[in-house]
Amino acid sequence: MNEEVSTRAQSNYDQPDDHSSPKHRNSGNSYVPVSKPEVDYAELEEMASSPLPLVSPIFPPYPLLSSTMTGNHTLKAFKKAGLPTSMLSPPNVEGLDVNTAQKIQAADATLLRKNYEALLSIVREQQQAKELAESRATETLHDQEEQRAMFEVQIENMKLANVGLRSKVRALENRTSLPQVFEQYEQELRSLHTQVQQLQERNVTLELRASGVGIGANASSIDIKKKYQQVVEEKLALEREVMEYRKKESDLNNREEDLVAARLCKQRLSAEMNQALEKADQLHHENEKLLQEKAATAEELLATRMYLASLDNEKKKASILDRFVEKHGDRMTRLRQHDACSLGAKSESWRRDQYTRECEDKLLAAVKRSLPQAVPLCNKLLRRLEMQELSLREFSEREVDFINMLVELVSDQPGVSLKQMIEQEMMKLQT
Repeated sequence: MNEEVSTRAQSNYDQPDDHSSPKHRNSGNSYVPVSKPEVDYAELEEMASSPLPLVSPIFPPYPLLSSTMTGNHTLKAFKKAGLPTSMLSPPNVEGLDVNTAQKIQAADATLLRKNYEALLSIVREQQQAKELAESRATETLHDQEEQRAMFEVQIENMKLANVGLRSKVRALENRTSLPQVFEQYEQELRSLHTQVQQLQERNVTLELRASGVGIGANASSIDIKKKYQQVVEEKLALEREVMEYRKKESDLNNREEDLVAARLCKQRLSAEMNQALEKADQLHHENEKLLQEKAATAEELLATRMYLASLDNEKKKASILDRFVEKHGDRMTRLRQHDACSLGAKSESWRRDQYTRECEDKLLAAVKRSLPQAVPLCNKLLRRLEMQELSLREFSEREVDFINMLVELVSDQPGVSLKQMIEQEMMKLQT
């Protein structure tokens, strides 16, 4: 029973290509799916270019995964590659000769090679998708930082422009009081109208006086000259007053134009200030959206890191299993394939102690003396005992390595008991 268990475990560990990948490890006939580890493409290309060895007719090939043990993503990938998702039974070669069994096993190995190449293409696609997602996340973070810096600079510039516009408006309001300016304009206009009316009335009286002087016969020329001189002086004074009033009127027109320009400037500044406030609000909303996108990107990046950490953990476990398989995979098979005589002194001196060899020699000598015809049978029994002892010692060493491997596997899982895990693995080996 122990030999059968060891042979079955050995055949399961010795299967090539995709069945020995870290994605699916088996103990006995049970399969435990694990997450997909990081892929070494140089190793995969070398394995793909090397021919697939023929499977021994004694040990059946590795079956495919069951659809109940894979996730939705794995099932979709298998369907996309045209691979079967149900478990395939190994070819039955019992009762066949060696050549026919080898042909059947070669056909099965070819099918396994095709499945392996399809799975390799799926792994490459997943790796490319992962690298593309990481590059997109990095570019998104860089673009977000650049846009954020640009928006902050624009907001600061708009704040400075808004402060300048407010100071200009405040200075214009402090410099001119619009109601007082209009009242002053109206007062000056009323005073000018009254002065013009007075001048018109005075002009009429002067014309009447001049006509009266020309009609009167007793007026003297001296008085006329004096009056004429007075009229000329009054005329010059009136002309000077008219010039002053014209200057005042031009000043009033200039002030009115300045007032209109100030009003237009104030309206323009208020419109620009409103536009700046609207743009600042828009930039604030865009900044909030970018912050939300940043949070989502950070969550995706954290999930990706956790996924990569799980892949590293699975890769570590797979390396531990590979070391165990490399050490104990076909050790007993190679020992059994050698002849008992060729195994001879080298393995005996390595495995057995001096007392056991002396007992064997004494027994063989006694059989030769007493019953010479039983010497071949005795030799066979002694060789059989040697093989049994080698097997027991190999099993004990394998058991120690197996327990150490279980300790390493369970070291990063505090929720799993070592005793439970050992019992589960032993039950899998017994089945």
